[in-house]
Amino acid sequence: LQWKQSVCKLLYKDGDKERLANWRPIALEPVLQRVLSAVVASRVTNWARANGLISLEAQKGFQPADGTSEHNFVMEVAIQEARRTNAQLAISWLDISNAFGT
Repeated sequence: LQWKQSVCKLLYKDGDKERLANWRPIALEPVLQRVLSAVVASRVTNWARANGLISLEAQKGFQPADGTSEHNFVMEVAIQEARRTNAQLAISWLDISNAFGT
């Protein structure tokens, strides 16, 4: 059963070592566990997409498409159109400074 176990280690990034925000967790797991997890995740995702449970129109994260670029483009077009027509526009602010744990 050891192939099911992983170890979480903290990697120091920079700055004050006393601040938890300056450390990044990384999970170390056996290769067999990673391969099996990837196969299961791929099959479940493909099944869910084939059966209409996941839509690339709404779900962009963890999908084989560049959702971040698409969302940024759509937001930029909406801002430009609102400026051009002097229309009101409500938008959300996306904080992607730590989107990938870096």
